[in-house]
Amino acid sequence: MTLEEEWDALLAMEQPEVPELASGVDLAMLAADTANCVSEILVTGSLDVGRMGTLRACESELRAALPSLSGPAALYFARLAEIAGGVLLRVGVIRPSWQG
Repeated sequence: MTLEEEWDALLAMEQPEVPELASGVDLAMLAADTANCVSEILVTGSLDVGRMGTLRACESELRAALPSLSGPAALYFARLAEIAGGVLLRVGVIRPSWQG
């Protein structure tokens, strides 16, 4: 699936009810910040340095919150973290795991 297809699939999912904080993380804010960055790359094809840093922090915090989630919330935020990671790979902020 392309990034665009993955993003559309996530947007088509029903947003799960989640606690305001999960592992001390504000999931609503993380989702909004991640969405802003993903939308930016889909529209412009790139991210500025500030958004790269924001997305890297969001992806890390999303992954840290995943163990405290279950059910639809865990699925939704895991997919959001995967999309964030895919964007970071696309812009060269992180390398694929097979590159060490």
